[in-house]
Amino acid sequence: MAARENTEADLLDLELRRQLYGNTTTYSFECGGKTEEILKLTRQDIIDYHSIYYDATNITIILTGNISEDAVFKRLSEFEDLFSSRNMTPTPTIPINPDPLADKFTLTTTSVKFPSDDMDVGSIGYAWRGPPTEDVITCTSLDILLRYLNDSSASPFFQEFVERDDPLASDVDFELRAYSTSALILIFSGVPYHESSNDVDGDEDGIPMDDGDEEWEDEEDEELQDEESDEEMEEDEDEPEEMHNEGKTTTEDLFGGDVFYQKLRGCLQNQVDSFDYEKLKAAIRRHIRKCTEGAEEDPHETVAGLMIPDIVRHYFSQCSLLNDTKYQGGTPKIGTRAPLFSILNDLLSKPKSYWIQLLRRWLIDQPMFEVKMTPDSQFALDIARKQETDFQNRVRNLGEDGLAVLKKQSEKNAQKSVVELSKNIIEAMPPIPKISSENRILAESEIVSLAPTDEVCRSFIEAQVIQTETSFASVRLGLNLGSVPEHLRVYLVLFQELLFQSDMNVVSDNGALVRIQDYRELVETSAELLNTYEASIGFGNELWHTSWLGEVFFISANSESGRCEEMYEHVLRVLMFSKFTEERVMTIAKNLLSELMEIKRDGSEMLTAVTSHVLSLSSKERTEPNDAISEKMDQIVSIFTQESFLKGVVKSIKENKGKDIIEALKRVQTHIIGFRSNDELKVGPSFVQLSLPLGSSSNVNRRQVGEKFAKLWEKLVRIYIQFNSPVSPSLLVADNSTPKTNKKPRLKSKKDQPETLNEKSIIPGRNVSSAFPYPRNCYDLCYRLWISKYIYYSSLLVPIAGLSTSFLNQVVACDVLNTDDYFPAELLSRAEGPLYTAIRGKGYAYDASLHVALWSGTITFTCTETTDPVSALQEFYKIISQLQTPAGFDEICSDFHIETAIASVLYKNVAGKSTAGSCVFSGIRSALQGFLTLDQVEANEKKLYEVNKKDLERVYNTYFAAFLNPTETRVTVLVTSPGKTADDLKNSFSKLSFPDALRFEKKTLSELKL
Repeated sequence: MAARENTEADLLDLELRRQLYGNTTTYSFECGGKTEEILKLTRQDIIDYHSIYYDATNITIILTGNISEDAVFKRLSEFEDLFSSRNMTPTPTIPINPDPLADKFTLTTTSVKFPSDDMDVGSIGYAWRGPPTEDVITCTSLDILLRYLNDSSASPFFQEFVERDDPLASDVDFELRAYSTSALILIFSGVPYHESSNDVDGDEDGIPMDDGDEEWEDEEDEELQDEESDEEMEEDEDEPEEMHNEGKTTTEDLFGGDVFYQKLRGCLQNQVDSFDYEKLKAAIRRHIRKCTEGAEEDPHETVAGLMIPDIVRHYFSQCSLLNDTKYQGGTPKIGTRAPLFSILNDLLSKPKSYWIQLLRRWLIDQPMFEVKMTPDSQFALDIARKQETDFQNRVRNLGEDGLAVLKKQSEKNAQKSVVELSKNIIEAMPPIPKISSENRILAESEIVSLAPTDEVCRSFIEAQVIQTETSFASVRLGLNLGSVPEHLRVYLVLFQELLFQSDMNVVSDNGALVRIQDYRELVETSAELLNTYEASIGFGNELWHTSWLGEVFFISANSESGRCEEMYEHVLRVLMFSKFTEERVMTIAKNLLSELMEIKRDGSEMLTAVTSHVLSLSSKERTEPNDAISEKMDQIVSIFTQESFLKGVVKSIKENKGKDIIEALKRVQTHIIGFRSNDELKVGPSFVQLSLPLGSSSNVNRRQVGEKFAKLWEKLVRIYIQFNSPVSPSLLVADNSTPKTNKKPRLKSKKDQPETLNEKSIIPGRNVSSAFPYPRNCYDLCYRLWISKYIYYSSLLVPIAGLSTSFLNQVVACDVLNTDDYFPAELLSRAEGPLYTAIRGKGYAYDASLHVALWSGTITFTCTETTDPVSALQEFYKIISQLQTPAGFDEICSDFHIETAIASVLYKNVAGKSTAGSCVFSGIRSALQGFLTLDQVEANEKKLYEVNKKDLERVYNTYFAAFLNPTETRVTVLVTSPGKTADDLKNSFSKLSFPDALRFEKKTLSELKL
């Protein structure tokens, strides 16, 4: 829990709950406990707690799905011991003070410091008491009101605080939480912070501060301060002060006094006078669609969300309007939210006055609690200092004899905690189900070859058309980025975020401009037509890394099935006719910078960012070994490239040089559509996936569906060409100039620079290959060894202020896609029992796991929130080493463990096709991997049952044993807290015996910037 104690989000959430419900309820405590309290627990304390509360009388189970109620209870009745309770579990109620009177408005403000490497942004949260959870109509109405206020960039809160020239926040999150008494929570993140703020004294109950009782020795204290000063100097040398300040969005002190609160209250008061009743009704209709989609896509989560408020109220509330609490002696009333859709339809007829009164009652007149989260870079060192002091004190107080006793007792307790399943229990477990016996969502898929065209640019020649049991239709268009010149790719993150958030040229079929649609109108149109929509670089993009298929730009959407053609055209027009303006670019760039600052405070995110950065230097993109490696997309979209680039964008616009930025974005748009300067340029394939419902339309001609979409594309490309004719050199000339930002993307040589396009040489995309299977460029860790002109790291340690624990990745090559090694590798990676016992069970880390990444061809050992990464990694090595011996292999890969792993993989496969959305997702993923039909996928999955121990031994020796090979092909990344902690870890790893020893290079974040 050490990692959660000091993060901005967790501290804010805890403080809001404390303010709402006081310090006397369960809500005023961190659910996982504080480290200082956990250290006081004995093994017997945990056993006693478990024996009292982990009892059948204290369990509520929610089962959702295509199941037989009678069959479930018949099966449960066979286990009489399960319901013979050891005791009657005490159920403490949660005492909540009476609901404050609405006519007595008060504002309660507190400030909490949190450790952070940067001081640019903080967050401000607000909370109000909500209605009792049994008041379903009011709770549902508030859900709608929150959607109206906060659902999109065109909504009131986003317009007031985010979508402006000087953003006051980068994001807004508003939700109704179903505590025993509900709460309204509003959080503004990415709020610009200035160190001059005088309202940041900190709250005692926030982060425990060093009380000064213990002092550091002068030498150690100076060492920490000197190191921090050195790192700050490195940052300053790397980036001029004026560039650092480009990320600032306002000079106003938003954390001082009641500045931010007054802006929020003013926004709420303005809504009383300017409340848009039609947009409110549009929000209800969208809410209905989202609820329908949620029930289809994640039925368990949806149903559980509807049931849990009733369960919590019965067991923990002191009173209820329904008299159904256990405290009142009532019986539970489960399902009060079951008639949700009837309630939503009734709300459509509620008058405007109802909604304004709701706004007044719960958000304006109700007492409000405000929590200001202020970053403190020095505080990170204070925490590290306190942790080290506490540790030294414990060691000193125990002495050598005490430490020996503690070690012996710890080993004894760990051994006692090992779960040994008896032979009878193992034999009583149900057999592994066969795939054919599992209920499946019906789905049919076809790869459609599209007729080629030389008339206009169309880079996709295939479509996957998939039908399944759904009420919705979707489109996922994947456009290869190979035609985008390398020096323009740095704009892709900005381009991605501007789509659906920019003005749009409304163009007639003959290419004439009809009007310019304001971005707010476009956002509202998109929200009315589409359930979901997204533009991303790569499949499963997380903004600052591409996940997989990073060489493809995706634009996707989902709508009601009856509006699919309207959806297709809307999405394609957004792609082709978005109009980029300096105002929108400035706003988006500033908000991206704020989000980037927040990412730096997240250990898991930073581990992924640094690992992707290191591995992206490892991939071959040229067929000839003497060619230079072009930058991988992971590098281009990473924080190490984008931070300085985005600051340069902001600086250019401020200096009235934004024209270059707009022209670059237009060129990116042109090349993504598929235009390129050289017909011989080899560009990877593009593709489209279209999904439709089964049922009455099951006899649909899927080829016609694909060809109809292709013809729509061709029609709009013709309009695009007409609209941009005569062709403007600023739009279609891919010259070699780059807007003057802080750091220009690197061009390798003259021959790598794109040729000039003009109106006579616009070349449609030709020479494209099939996307099914999609050609891969997996990471080649061996390839790095002979590349002298690029820096690469085998073991990299990055200290980040604000982290109180460490996060570690170790990566080796494991390219098993479409091979007989895939399922054995998956099974070995799921040896979670030994990892759990050896690492989490001994308290070295909160989590440890192995993950096979099929597309990148790697397997990664990940250890998160670890307080002792040295011991955690050694335990992992012990398990890998144990597999080298026959006895160790038989123990870890026993028949029972193999069957358990098979069941785990089987569950993942079946769950991946258990809803309509997951069928659509797995359909395109399987096609890209080379499975052209769903029957081929099922036939391949049956190979899972054929895996034997010889297969596991072969795969272990081929891939997993590489973890024990300390060469440059084994990549290790460790992010941790700065100062003495980082130095101690570096030294400890270097002193380990072969092959555990790691020679870490220590680099600051600024030193990793490209």
